[in-house]
Amino acid sequence: MPSRTPVTAALLEAHLNPIREDIRQLSRDQREFAEFMTGAITSRAIQQTVMKSRHFWIGAAAAMFAGLVSAAGVIVAIAHP
Repeated sequence: MPSRTPVTAALLEAHLNPIREDIRQLSRDQREFAEFMTGAITSRAIQQTVMKSRHFWIGAAAAMFAGLVSAAGVIVAIAHP
């Protein structure tokens, strides 16, 4: 059954204030989440760059080691006829 009491500006304001605060909080939460995700994406990009760099240096070290082993083999082969 509908109420016959007229709605005053004060009653309406008292009802709307909590809703407005909820909207503000939701907006803050969304902004914080967006900042977090931006940081996470940036962090992931940095991690991928570091991983690629590590793979490069591991590959370079392996190639250098293989080259040294090959050079040592050639030297041994030349030194002992």
